[in-house]
Amino acid sequence: DMMKPYLDAWEKVDIELDAVYSGFLGAAEQVESIQRLYRTFPEALRIVDPVMGDGGKAYRTVTKQHCLDLKGLTALADIVTPNITEACLLTDTPWKDGIWTDCELEGICRKLHALGPEKIVITGLPLSAQTGGGFLNFLSVKKEDTICFSRCEMPSAGQSRHGTGDIFAAILSADAVKGVDFEASVQKAARFIADCIRLSDRLGIPEPEGVCFENLLGQLL
Repeated sequence: DMMKPYLDAWEKVDIELDAVYSGFLGAAEQVESIQRLYRTFPEALRIVDPVMGDGGKAYRTVTKQHCLDLKGLTALADIVTPNITEACLLTDTPWKDGIWTDCELEGICRKLHALGPEKIVITGLPLSAQTGGGFLNFLSVKKEDTICFSRCEMPSAGQSRHGTGDIFAAILSADAVKGVDFEASVQKAARFIADCIRLSDRLGIPEPEGVCFENLLGQLL
């Protein structure tokens, strides 16, 4: 309910935005607020983290209509950062538990590009234990009729923690505004999160409290 008066006030003072980054949106009205920002600031970069689910399922609070709303928002985005569950939900792809091949991921990215976004990174994919384990971020960039795919692999840094996806997308958003190369930005964000997880484990930060990222912000300079 607070979003509309905030946006009204921003328009009155003639504020300008370089980018609009959206993460978890818990209601249709919030999706509408992001769409309003797109209309008000048509030149701003649009970064969407379509937070909908994990482990092959949509979150309990995410309805089919909400999935459709986020699909519509994804179609308007320049950059999207779904996990594999969210990528499947956005493209009506059957989800599977286990390792995804490059061919499968390329097919999903092509479907996402068909919706609209130019740059995609499917985040937090598990790597096979036979190859050392860890996680994969799978990148796809479309320029005119050409699509370039790449991989960013990271060894496991510890247990998964809340909030790392938010940090990841925030770093990508800041770098996008500054014109940083997309692949370099993904690699930087992945390294930063790994360092944050390791530090949080050393400090004994409870997992539900996320990661202790403040101590390491200097690494991003």
